[in-house]
Amino acid sequence: MGSELGEGNSLAPKTNEIHIAACSLQAGCWSEYESQMKAAYRSSEDEIWAQLAKQHPKTVNVFVALSALSGREGSGACNWLLPVVGKLSHISLSDARQLLTFAETLTLSYRHMPAEQLKPHIAARPELGRKLGEFLRAEVSPGDASAFVWAGAFAAGAPKEAACYLETLLTGTPGDARLAAVLSTFLPPDNEEVQRTLASLESSLADAFVENATVLGSLAWAAMCHIADQSAKARSALSEALQAGSPEAIIAIANSLYRRDQTTVGVTGAPIEELVSILLQIGLADDRLRHRIDSAVDSLFYRPALRSVATRTVIELGAATNDVVKAFPEVFSALANHPAEFAGVLTNWLLRPDANFASLASLLSMCTCSRAPVVLDEATFAAQTPERRVKGARRLLALTHHGPTLCHFSELIAHMPMLGSERFNLSSQMLDNAFLEYPAATEEFLKNKTSTLSPSAPEAQVFQGVYANVLQWRSVLEKLPNRKELRPSDAELQVLRARKRRINREIIRVAAEQSIFASMCTNVHMAQGRKFASHTPLGAPQITQMAESSHFVELPSSEIADPMRGQIERSNLLRNAR
Repeated sequence: MGSELGEGNSLAPKTNEIHIAACSLQAGCWSEYESQMKAAYRSSEDEIWAQLAKQHPKTVNVFVALSALSGREGSGACNWLLPVVGKLSHISLSDARQLLTFAETLTLSYRHMPAEQLKPHIAARPELGRKLGEFLRAEVSPGDASAFVWAGAFAAGAPKEAACYLETLLTGTPGDARLAAVLSTFLPPDNEEVQRTLASLESSLADAFVENATVLGSLAWAAMCHIADQSAKARSALSEALQAGSPEAIIAIANSLYRRDQTTVGVTGAPIEELVSILLQIGLADDRLRHRIDSAVDSLFYRPALRSVATRTVIELGAATNDVVKAFPEVFSALANHPAEFAGVLTNWLLRPDANFASLASLLSMCTCSRAPVVLDEATFAAQTPERRVKGARRLLALTHHGPTLCHFSELIAHMPMLGSERFNLSSQMLDNAFLEYPAATEEFLKNKTSTLSPSAPEAQVFQGVYANVLQWRSVLEKLPNRKELRPSDAELQVLRARKRRINREIIRVAAEQSIFASMCTNVHMAQGRKFASHTPLGAPQITQMAESSHFVELPSSEIADPMRGQIERSNLLRNAR
């Protein structure tokens, strides 16, 4: 009996907690309500929403409470009050209208949350979606958030009824066209009933969106992209807008790439590869649209069916006059995550006669900075003539400013059996040139290879032959006399140190003046050490030990000895690599 009483009373504190929180909300004490709900959530988690739903509307009217919130409180309500709406057994049209009013106070990133809570009610009663649509039609100028929340909930909760409701909105007025455009963008593309309805309405929908494109702007073009698979008129209008260079249409077409999963045609009716190529060329010409296009094409690399399409379009960028690697950082970052495709692009650019050296240098710098794999495509490299392969090797020598990476490329060529004996000659010449520019890195690379590689390996003779020359040069250099007269005296060293200190003080002064912290505080005290403290409002400062690390970069020997001569030699090497 005692056990039964204990189990019966275990729910009482939980219910009381929720009731107290509901009373706080009714009294307008949002901060108290929020803290009480957080405490209840820690013990009961999502059960609190069903319990709070029982308090509506007797203790507190959830929709009236939502309407009273705004700003930061409204954003907090998305986490600590809005979930109760989905747990209510029934909401009236008036309640749903108040929910749309609340949505107008939210920023764009929160608008999906009211739609998620409205969705189950529209799924249970599709007429609620139609009635809300009529309410928005009667409004003089319904807000963007209201339209988006209604459309998102209606299309997700009752997709067939939402698609049929589009016919009601085909009146030709800008207001109805706007609601139709918003609703079209939310309709699920994989629902057969929805697609059949869209196919029957496609001509009228496309006409409505084209006629109101000036008023609706990007919304009309986005809607046309969503119905383009069913509408020849929409595809034609999008194609014409793309050729005319309409920024809003171009952004909508670029955004449509996020939803493509087929390799046939895009929203303009052109093959998807042709569409992506056109968008990339537009991005190169217009820096206002470049970021949108960059992000959209980047997404293609993460869909296996479209990855080869994206790779081919990137290969064609190699001849562009701009540095395309810097122009489209997200595209090339995504490309670097797929070694086979990256190898194809890099090898093609190394071998094509009209390649832009600035783009190629930027691509190689991704390899030297460990932002991309050091890889080559053997089949592509072997398919070219020996003359083109030699010029590709020259480009590697002239544009790779990192000894270990250059040695790695030489090793890759030595491991290409499709080249026959030519691979040994080409790799040997590259290593000889690498030793002239980066002696320390090349010696370390060859020392490692000759000690770990089997003597019977075909490429072992290449590494052993070059390493023998390296050791011979090392012995010659060690026999040179030590000429102390070239060293500075103690007095000269003191002057040099004083000058360096003065230069460092000037650097620190300029850095402090240009720092973003200069506008935030008058004095900045920086201490160099092995530990740092992080201060947060949640507790005591945390002291962390910094890991020890060092970085060594070997500069090209030709540019150390004679910088101008080194640059001229590289320029001549590139001139002979066309």
